[in-house]
Amino acid sequence: MIKHATASTFVFHHFPDRWRLGLVALPVGIRTSGVTARLKTTIQAVRRLTAEGAIGVPLLARATSTGYLNESQQTWRLTSSASGGGVVLDIGVHDVDLLRYLLDDEVQEVTATTSRSGLLPGHLEDLAMTTLRFRAGTVASSTVSFSTPGAIRSIEVMGSEGTIMARDLWATNWVARSFVAAEAPTSGKWTSVPRSSITRRQRFTMAIRGEGQPAVSGEDGVRSLAVALAALRSAERGEVIKISELLAEESIMA
Repeated sequence: MIKHATASTFVFHHFPDRWRLGLVALPVGIRTSGVTARLKTTIQAVRRLTAEGAIGVPLLARATSTGYLNESQQTWRLTSSASGGGVVLDIGVHDVDLLRYLLDDEVQEVTATTSRSGLLPGHLEDLAMTTLRFRAGTVASSTVSFSTPGAIRSIEVMGSEGTIMARDLWATNWVARSFVAAEAPTSGKWTSVPRSSITRRQRFTMAIRGEGQPAVSGEDGVRSLAVALAALRSAERGEVIKISELLAEESIMA
């Protein structure tokens, strides 16, 4: 019996498990899906503008996902790396997925620094900054936090001819604002972007029916997870980590 699987996050943090679910299942028709911030209309707009060359060649990109965990959330996220705890695996992996999606490119190298603020219980990192070098040469960064009051969720893509900025991506109604500037900073303007008309579950159900693919595939999950794990390794060793080498260690083709 074929069983399809969807989840609100990248639930497998051990490569062989995620690899088997995400890739081996695909030839026999199993559909897998993970978190889908990609479906937000704002993200779709940023991806379209970037692909159309509205800002020229992407040179830099930045994802920010910061906030303060409320008391009910101060559990496994701060104590259990096996459950996906720590700000890098819980939040940073989603930033990575969005950056990969918006740039339509794969990460080549990762450098990261993590820290504990001391403001929350537990022993795992609650602050992290990660630098990503993509294959096409774009340099991107991810800033994530569990311990800074005031939720910030934003994406910026800076190109040779302009900049796209999207703010308020944590808005409960999925409404955000985007800003495109070209030639001069004053030439851009903020515009409201309406809520997406399709949900993750609807997209997943459509894929099961044979109507397209899930917004996030199993392979996407593997590649984004690889970058998050590389960030943790970089922070621990103080080294630049090549994604191809990490995937090779797990006998996964880059």
